Amino acid sequence: MGYPGGEIHGFLAERTVVNLHRQKEIAMLVLARREGELILIELPTGELIEVTVLGIKGNQVRIGTDAP
Repeated sequence: MGYPGGEIHGFLAERTVVNLHRQKEIAMLVLARREGELILIELPTGELIEVTVLGIKGNQVRIGTDAP
């Protein structure tokens, strides 16, 4: 379960370890997207979840999802 980071189908990606309130650490894949760009996640059933960056203002990011 180790993703080294790098380029994935046009996505800038990195592997980050996140400490959640000092209770446990989890590995997280972080993807960078610009406003208007999207991420597609394919489920084992073949259905798609679409996550779109709708807007960025200061330190807030608005995202929209379209899922089955």
